[in-house]
Amino acid sequence: MAQVSLQQVAKTYDKHTVFSGLDLHVRDGECFTLLGPSGCGKTVTLRLIAGFEQPTAGTVAIGPRTVSDPARNLAEPPEARRIGVVFQDYAVWPHRTVLENVAYPLMIQNIPRPELTERVRLAIEQVNLTGLEARLPGQLSGGQQQRVALARALVSRPEVMLLDEPLCNLDAHLREEMRFEIKELQRTTGVTILYVTHDQEIALAISDRLAVMDRAGNIRQTGTPEDIFERPADPFVFAFMGVANFIPVALEGGQAVLPGQDRPLDLDHGLAHTLSTPPPGTQFLACRPSDLEPVRESAQIFGRVRRKNLLGAEIDLRVDLGGTEVRVRQDTRQALEQGLIFEEGDTCGLKLHAAHWFDHAAENGGAA
Repeated sequence: MAQVSLQQVAKTYDKHTVFSGLDLHVRDGECFTLLGPSGCGKTVTLRLIAGFEQPTAGTVAIGPRTVSDPARNLAEPPEARRIGVVFQDYAVWPHRTVLENVAYPLMIQNIPRPELTERVRLAIEQVNLTGLEARLPGQLSGGQQQRVALARALVSRPEVMLLDEPLCNLDAHLREEMRFEIKELQRTTGVTILYVTHDQEIALAISDRLAVMDRAGNIRQTGTPEDIFERPADPFVFAFMGVANFIPVALEGGQAVLPGQDRPLDLDHGLAHTLSTPPPGTQFLACRPSDLEPVRESAQIFGRVRRKNLLGAEIDLRVDLGGTEVRVRQDTRQALEQGLIFEEGDTCGLKLHAAHWFDHAAENGGAA
């Protein structure tokens, strides 16, 4: 297997610059996710690694080999890079059986029949399609077709697997099933995986490490899923990793004055284990909907319920704090058992359990 390195990579189309000075390092044998909004350059990065496109500047290396370097007029073709690619739309041959689809890369390489048969059998077994070899793609579910694409990429024994939003066309159940299978596949084969997606849940579930890219093609933070979610580098990362509340505050001697509140939030008492004292100059308290607990007594914050949505296992509340609306999530069963069902127009008490301090809100602003 192999590591992947991009150093000071730039990509420009005519007058449009996708990114410049991009540095990225994927370790040998890890599952690494490049996460970001649509149009930020994720797929372009994958195509540069695959060799489908060439960088305007900078270098791309797979293992010890530099495969792209425009300064030296070096551009190793895709077929020489020992990569496997799985696309968003599966791209399986509709007129070929599962076995024929998986065998195709080996057939064009003129691999001897006994070796081809064994490698195809193993690849099909690795993706749990044994017994379906004679079926056509039209006779398979979406998840099974995606497994065919994975097996076809694996059969060439790539050093690196590049996955471009491969689960976005599947329903929620299949997405959950396939993300665990991809992680298990990476664990059992040891192949290096670079996964490209805008789906935070998938990124958190399968990644050893991930990088968050913004709309301008800049990498805001790289780290483990725990690092990214629990210790976001800035408001953009915090907001992109899930629904976020940004509450403007006025800081006065260790206390935070929140909008519409009669008394300040005392940062020195009762919150020391969850909420650190903000550094000078911060103006926004950022928290997740699950960090705010609706209560009737011993509340730290009060607001008025503007909207209530029952989402099955959870209740989603929109609570107005003096002109700033925040999202609050509560467990439906717990709310029913404890008599904590709030209706629109009710005054709602809130306990704050955890938060981050930022000197500005996310670029998209406010509660998501």
